This record gives sequence, structure tokens and C-alpha cells, in this order.
Amino acid sequence: MTMTKLKITSFVTSAGIELLPCGGEFEAQMAVAEEIMAENYELLNKLAK
Repeated sequence: MTMTKLKITSFVTSAGIELLPCGGEFEAQMAVAEEIMAENYELLNKLAK
């Protein structure tokens, strides 16, 4: 039997935990989102309070 590794990401939603496969497009979008969040850390932290 051959086992294939599947890269997944998880999200907590109002319906529970969602597991989604990671793909190139998704990973690129998340990289951009992480960069924006890092650049605006202080602002986002204040908004969260």
C-alpha cells in the first residue's frame, strides 16, 4: 500500500473545524496576507481590543 502525504490547512469556523488542501495559489495568498499582517501588527492589535 502506498501512502501519499497531503498538505492541509485548518480553519475554525462557526460550523466547526474545516480542513482544506493546500495548493500553490492558496499558499501565495496566505504569504501576502501574512506580510500585510506583519506590516500592520500594531494597528491590528489595537483593533482587536
